[in-house]
Amino acid sequence: MKKNFVFIISILTLIFSTTSNANAQWVVSSLTGSQFAQAFAVTGGNTSSPMLFMGNYGPVGGSGGGVYLSTDIGTTWKYQGLPGVSVNTLAVIGPNTSSPILFLGASEDAPVFAPGGVYRTTNNGTNWAPVGLADSSVSALGVSGATVFAQTDYNTFRSTDYGLTWTSISQALGGASVTAFAVIGESSPSPMIFAASYTGVFRSGDNGNTWEKTSNGLTDIYPVSGGFVDTAVLSLAVSGSNLFAGTMDSGVYISTNNGVSWASANGGSTGIGTTEIDDFAVTGSNIFAVSHAKIYRPSVSVGKVFLSTNNGTNWTVVGDSTDFAFYGPIIVCGSYLFAGSGVGGTVHRRLLSQMINSNSVETSHSSNNALSAFPNPAFQSTKINFTSTESGFAEVSVVSMLGTQVARIYSGELTAGEHKFSWEANGMAAGMYECIVRMNTNVQRLSVSLIHN
Repeated sequence: MKKNFVFIISILTLIFSTTSNANAQWVVSSLTGSQFAQAFAVTGGNTSSPMLFMGNYGPVGGSGGGVYLSTDIGTTWKYQGLPGVSVNTLAVIGPNTSSPILFLGASEDAPVFAPGGVYRTTNNGTNWAPVGLADSSVSALGVSGATVFAQTDYNTFRSTDYGLTWTSISQALGGASVTAFAVIGESSPSPMIFAASYTGVFRSGDNGNTWEKTSNGLTDIYPVSGGFVDTAVLSLAVSGSNLFAGTMDSGVYISTNNGVSWASANGGSTGIGTTEIDDFAVTGSNIFAVSHAKIYRPSVSVGKVFLSTNNGTNWTVVGDSTDFAFYGPIIVCGSYLFAGSGVGGTVHRRLLSQMINSNSVETSHSSNNALSAFPNPAFQSTKINFTSTESGFAEVSVVSMLGTQVARIYSGELTAGEHKFSWEANGMAAGMYECIVRMNTNVQRLSVSLIHN
């Protein structure tokens, strides 16, 4: 006789215990060897089965390179093509659509194995094709709609036909060498595109035809041999309507007016104000920033991951050299934050809830954002009702008691009011689970006991 599933659901208003948070650690994400995680990308991030890509940097005269893929949120990885290609950067058009287009920027540092340039896949890495800028080292990629931007050693290019043809836009950028791209209002008719560089931040409101420098209040003076680099910006991130810039030597800056003006966002006592910020990862209102270990100036800083839940007013350290020695890029996939390491060739991950809850960021407000489930008990599926008194970014997921995400039900903006979600649990093992609804800085939890009848 076919077995049925019965859910016994009750509201939990307690967050994970402080003991479990204190013992939480970064763990190796089943990828070891000669890999050097240089770039991450995610497709299907708003589904229960996202695809996490890792670009591997292949050193000159050595082995490695190419792309790895995980379809189980970092539990296992498989090689996904381009052997010997030294990957610098990844970017995706339509990451949450049924037909994403993934672009890869490669370095010419390893011409023995493969040339540099831009590669493209339309089938999640099953097949890759070179689409231009061959024999160039592509260090940064950005996308806005169907437009792709690329930075090579000495030039900045734009493609409006998915990488088939490229046009130089370096003159419009004043010859600046771009380190990162970002877009505000990507789904709007007139998105604002930003380009970070070693000489500040530029923006374009006409799809990259013209650019203006917009660095008022943004300062970073970094000494190098023979002079200074002024206003060196290495990374950009968008959280809502806010734009964040990571500098080479002065931490994080924030702009709340599309880059017209900037202010320091180095609150707290973490020392982030004298740190090189190489990458960001954003989930909801939570912003992670990573600094690589400065092996050439070890007295200044070591690699760390910082977390802010209030737009840089305060930062806390959620990872440092006691976890692993050297940080690469970071990205959010499912319920985890992933970080690459260049020492030992590993990828590490850590549960978002372990970092966020341990810093008392999320609080439970069952009276403001009520949860309920019907039917209760239920067979094979259940309807989860969530009522919110505010609008904002929401994530609805189901995790095991070990914190492993087993279903991602929804991720996106919600308005104030009642919302209904369906969870199908066919084939899941009996045991205890939690349905978690995060909205802005609030979290609601439902304990779920799944038994076989």
